[in-house]
Amino acid sequence: MTLTLNRLVVCGMVMLAVLCSATFVHAESTQWSRNIGSLKFSRFNQGLLTNIQVSVIYKVRVTNAVTGAVIPSGSTVPSGTRVNFAFLPHTSSDISWFAAGNFSDSPYGRWTTNAVAPSDICSKSNFVPRKAGGSYGGYSRKRYGTAATYAVNPPVKSVEGLSGFNCTANGSNQNCTLNTSGTFPVSFVFETTPGKIWGALSSKGGATCTSATAPDGKPTFAVPRQTIPYTINVSEESQDETDITPSPEAPTLVASSGGACSVNTPHTVSMTATDPQGDQVRYLIDWDNDGIVDEFVPGSGFVNSGSTQVASRTYTTEGSKTIQVRAEDSNGFLSRWSTVSFVCGDSATAGLNELNNGDGDGDGGVPPAPDLALRAVPSLVRSGDTTQVHWSASNVDSCSVTATNSDSWTGVASVVGGETSAAITSEVTYTLSCVGLDGATHVKNAKVQILPIWVEK
Repeated sequence: MTLTLNRLVVCGMVMLAVLCSATFVHAESTQWSRNIGSLKFSRFNQGLLTNIQVSVIYKVRVTNAVTGAVIPSGSTVPSGTRVNFAFLPHTSSDISWFAAGNFSDSPYGRWTTNAVAPSDICSKSNFVPRKAGGSYGGYSRKRYGTAATYAVNPPVKSVEGLSGFNCTANGSNQNCTLNTSGTFPVSFVFETTPGKIWGALSSKGGATCTSATAPDGKPTFAVPRQTIPYTINVSEESQDETDITPSPEAPTLVASSGGACSVNTPHTVSMTATDPQGDQVRYLIDWDNDGIVDEFVPGSGFVNSGSTQVASRTYTTEGSKTIQVRAEDSNGFLSRWSTVSFVCGDSATAGLNELNNGDGDGDGGVPPAPDLALRAVPSLVRSGDTTQVHWSASNVDSCSVTATNSDSWTGVASVVGGETSAAITSEVTYTLSCVGLDGATHVKNAKVQILPIWVEK
């Protein structure tokens, strides 16, 4: 096997210390390894692999579903926190195998359904040089060798230990509201799944390649059931004892124009909250009262405790509307929800039924300036990994996100926890494009880059 350096990365070098430290976002993981002995490919004229060692890594990550912050095992969060328990995508570098014998190699493996032979088995990364001299099957040993790899079926996955929490499934991942205090042992489970060694006769460049075959006896080397233990502590949180609680107070909401709302006209709501410890705050808006955050205000960062922020939405249908807003401080503690209700009509004479005190000041007929925020976490990934795309915008009519890898979404804000990108194999630029209340288009960009790594060739 020959290794080539795609781009030089040495984390010990001072000049790249910042890059390296930012690359590896904390994840919980487990690694399974096994020595499966020797295998023979009679089809390839006594091709022999000896002392074969296979290894598979599984990775998971737990994050705050609102902020995206990673929550390591053993951490404590306040009651009511929304947490995302996620299995990280499988990548080829999570599978490795090493062997010796008439030919030897140490390549990455492949994830394939039912551990079938991968379609790219004769790629350069799987090429295994043979000893020089002679020929077999009419092929020169100098030009031909065996391409081999270890294929593994993606396992069935589940999260155990979340009973009693309010959870919503997203595939195998779980998004939960931790509303019960205590210490909770959680297990990420990867069920037993098949794995198999495959080989094919290949020219070094892959121009000539036989169909894939298993070694004599066609053995299957299953990856046994694996678990990743994780512990999270949920603290009690007294919302009534503001002298001891770290959470900000529930925000005061004021609707514009005395609360009157008319369709196709921006309806503005201002919000103000203070934090007992003086921490900075931001506001989380649920425009349709369904418990899911639709917009962050400000779009990025935090403002000083007690600062008033403004957001608006244009309704296209008449009828009763209810929104709810909560405050979050810079340490991740959340306030209770505050709610405001009003009625939208076909003119600005609709009535108001506010559930919080406050007087409207009107917006003076001047549309507020748009505020756009866009980020991808992480912004530096290994080839084949995904990222979470987060965005929000205020004082706009509509938004869309497009990317150079064909990802696309619409809406003024991403879902809680962000949208999951497609597998990223080259640098990707994400563009948030919003139409402001003045009809002008406003744009914000964010890039995701590939982590430079050693690759096989």
